[in-house]
Amino acid sequence: MPQASRCPFTRMKALLSFKQIEKAVATETDLSGLDSLVSWITDFVALPHKDVGRQGPVCPFMPRAINSNSLLFADVPTKSLKPGELEDLVKSYAETFLTTEPVRGKSRLNKAIVLTLQDISSHDIVETIEGTQQQLKRYFVERGLMLGEFHATHQGRGIRNENFFPLQSPIPLLVIRHMIPSDLPFLAKTTDSPKDRLVYLTAYTKAFFWCLPKDRLSELAIALFSTLRELLPHVKTSSNMFTLITTKT
Repeated sequence: MPQASRCPFTRMKALLSFKQIEKAVATETDLSGLDSLVSWITDFVALPHKDVGRQGPVCPFMPRAINSNSLLFADVPTKSLKPGELEDLVKSYAETFLTTEPVRGKSRLNKAIVLTLQDISSHDIVETIEGTQQQLKRYFVERGLMLGEFHATHQGRGIRNENFFPLQSPIPLLVIRHMIPSDLPFLAKTTDSPKDRLVYLTAYTKAFFWCLPKDRLSELAIALFSTLRELLPHVKTSSNMFTLITTKT
């Protein structure tokens, strides 16, 4: 019997909060990898770490999400899915995310949905988790959302420390949350095609341009111009354009 079928997600057929997961781990014995997931979140993600390269927890968002009970979980069995069905299922959770309270005000930024994919075979984890995230990144960003990918051997490095690997989780995960201003480095990654990068940076600009501090505006301008040069190498960007985007009127 697949591990996921013994998971409380499957039994309840609904989103569970982090507090419900913690309670289940404390009172039940057959919970597959959920005990390791809870430990990873509480003992790593939500705490400061010497290798992060800045003050505060590994994920600044996580303590607020836990304390407001806005960290929600769902299990996604994959063994019976046909090609393309996983992407459709993850897209459906984007709509669930957008319609699950809170949907307005600053408190909505504390909300996240963590999708656990526990029944992926070990040799398919990288392709399934990282491939699905890359395939759906544009879909999510255009809706003002971010889709994060995590698994035990993820080689994604920390922004401030290339020897830090914060995306390594004990079980495979896809995480949905709102886009925030500090997400710019993830949307300006040169590993994405310049065409996709322009879509990401345009969505980011529409969402945050008027509330960004000047240093972040400069970072955005550099990313935009670099992307435009790749797309239109024959067009010269002027210093006047740079001044325009980094000066609020």
